[in-house]
Formats: sequence, C-alpha cells, structure tokens
Amino acid sequence: MQIRAIFFDIDDTLFPTSEFAATARKNAAAAMVQAGIGAKQAAVLAAIEKEVSLHGSNYERHFDHVCSKFGCRAREKIIAAGIVAYHNTKLRMKPHADAGKTLLQLQKRGYLLYAASEGKPIKQWDKLFRLGLSQHFSEVFVTPRKSKAFYLSAAKAISCKPGECLMVGNRPDKDIAPAKEAGFHTAMLTQALEELARKESSGLRAVPDFRIHRLSQLVRILE
Repeated sequence: MQIRAIFFDIDDTLFPTSEFAATARKNAAAAMVQAGIGAKQAAVLAAIEKEVSLHGSNYERHFDHVCSKFGCRAREKIIAAGIVAYHNTKLRMKPHADAGKTLLQLQKRGYLLYAASEGKPIKQWDKLFRLGLSQHFSEVFVTPRKSKAFYLSAAKAISCKPGECLMVGNRPDKDIAPAKEAGFHTAMLTQALEELARKESSGLRAVPDFRIHRLSQLVRILE
C-alpha cells in the first residue's frame, strides 16, 4: 500500500533534544549559583536532574523544589535566574542539519507531514517554531504515552489507513513497537540501535521496517 502520511517524533529525531536539555540544565544551574543559591554548581545540577527524573521534563516546578532543597533565601530571584538561563538556551536550538531540506522534499512529493510526540501540544509546537520547522507540519498529535490506540487515532483523524502511514522516530518502545502494532510502517534513526538491541533481547517486537542514519535517507527509501 502506498504511503500517504509521514509522522515524525520530535525529540532526538528532528533535533538533538538530549544534548540541548543537558546544556540548558547546566546553564540553569550556573545561573542559580550566580544568583546566590549557596551551593556548588555540580550539586545544583544534580538536584535539577533528580527533579526531572522524578517528575518528568514537562513538570513546571523543578526549580522551586531545588530551591527548597538548598534552603534559598532569595527564592524568587534564584528561580527566575534558572528559568531565564534555561529559556535563553532555547535561542540556540537547531534541527538536525538535513531536517528542513528533507521535510521540504517530502512535501514537494505530496506527502502529508505530521508530528507525533509525548508531552504538551503548545510545548511541542513551540519546539517546531524555534527549530524553524513548523511550516512543514499540518498537525501535531500529542499524548501522555504513545500506544497502539494513539497511532490508530492519529491515522483516523487524518482519514488514512494505518498501512498508508509511516512513523519515523528514535525510540523502539515509543515510536516503533506501538506504531507497528497499529499497522504503521516504521523507520528508526540508527543512533538508537543500542537501545533497540536491548529491547529485542527482552522480547519486545520493536524491529523497524527501515533503519536510517540520517533523515535525508527517507526520500530515497520512499522512492
């Protein structure tokens, strides 16, 4: 069956999210130290990382809890310093080098492009605008947890059969396994091969239809 629609994961697929997040948290920790939190940067960064691990990246009070941990006196000042430093890092967000060109080529070939992500809709659109990729996507489908039902619902929403859809991502457990279960074709960036090997050894059916080193390889695969 011919593929009509292509869904892209955003984080660590369209841009190096993990690298960005590490830099942003490091910058936030440095700013909070400079603002007077009264602890070493390594300790503040470790506290931030722990909060993210406990509450997830979409939680809005990470810095509040960090301040409580260190008994901040100028609490509002220190939290504001962390927030500003974190968000200033977003000004340097860039997509993978071939992302924009690949999306444009796919659009010109008539493919419908969508994003499929976990998180909050506004936050995911915010990433696409900052990356300069928003104009390529018709819609962003967001869910708290990717599942077979999520992918089936997304296909139905765009009036496509699952077999007419391709999911592109980097996570075997979120982008590949549930999408395949829903009947999607799948393509995975090979930066996640080590994780894929672990999932396969544990019995999870997460083997993608295609393994790509770069997003630009999608054009040749689809041809």
